[in-house]
Amino acid sequence: MALLHLTFLYLLVLVLVDCVLPGALLLVLAAGGPLGASSSGRGVAEAAAAGLLRWEPVADLPPTARFSHAMTCGSLPGTVVALGGCAYAGCVPVFASASRYAPGAANNWTTLPNMTTLRAALAAATLHGTVFALGGVNYPNASINILASVEAFDLAAGAHWTLLAASMTAPRHGHAAAVLRGLIYAAGGLGKGGTFLASVERFDGGAHSTWALVASMATARAYFALVALEEGGPSHHGGMLVAAGGGSSVTASAEAYDPVADKWAAIADMAASRDNCAGAAMNDKAFVLGGRDSDGGLASVEVYDPAYGSWAARRKALLLQLEARTAAARRMREEGAEVSQQAATAMANARDLELQGSAAEKENRALKGGPS
Repeated sequence: MALLHLTFLYLLVLVLVDCVLPGALLLVLAAGGPLGASSSGRGVAEAAAAGLLRWEPVADLPPTARFSHAMTCGSLPGTVVALGGCAYAGCVPVFASASRYAPGAANNWTTLPNMTTLRAALAAATLHGTVFALGGVNYPNASINILASVEAFDLAAGAHWTLLAASMTAPRHGHAAAVLRGLIYAAGGLGKGGTFLASVERFDGGAHSTWALVASMATARAYFALVALEEGGPSHHGGMLVAAGGGSSVTASAEAYDPVADKWAAIADMAASRDNCAGAAMNDKAFVLGGRDSDGGLASVEVYDPAYGSWAARRKALLLQLEARTAAARRMREEGAEVSQQAATAMANARDLELQGSAAEKENRALKGGPS
């Protein structure tokens, strides 16, 4: 059930979707992450646009290859912001850097001010033109420091990052974030002692707001995909969050959150078990990309359609649709040819009758002694 495979095998891949480009195209950007069995970060990036069944290379991530970073949409059409991460095995060094990608003819990354804190395995979200960096981990003096802190960067002002007073309710790394109906959700991840978390919290981005816990996921997950769908299908009128993969063991399980009912419910499993995957939304469907299973890195992509409550391969669906349309056109041509043949036969028969009538008329005139 894989569709539109990534060009590269990404493990800690991070992906952007719904960054609207001029002309109403949707940009999907995949960048960085270890390649195959390599433990070093990659600087490569690639993108796909809605309606195109292929990935195209774009400018490499600056200033160095990385993995365990975070990405989120920028404020301008099609722009993308990449944050933090690390470069080598053991996730050392950890970066505080931030970069912004401009698509199209520019196809380049520009450097933004560094975050206030070194962060790897963080999550990121953009709300009202502000980028938020959520949690993560760093390693001061060879110790592990799991973060609950949140900092924000106003993309319009562009001056500096601000460390917010409102930290998350729990320190997290390897968690996921998504924006649904004007609220930032942070879910799962690893807590102190490497505990897998099922808890979920949300935040409205306000200067004087605080994070609030909502219903926990049924499954504790880390390094998983979290996708916000503004249109959640017939049973989720307030939109929905889709959480897929991750877990204390590599899993194909998925679940959906209803913000109106404040409840998670299991949905159909993906075709492939995966963690270290990424998620994105396009055309009111949830895409889960890359990651790894028990055999190694994955380049496959799966899509969940809430209208049908199932995962499907877009490529396969399009091919089946094309085959159906081709068969229908063939039938129409065949039926049209049959009708044309019937019409030609009828016309030939009519001409024969006309000729027979003319001959009979001539014979009748001859018998009467009239002119032929």
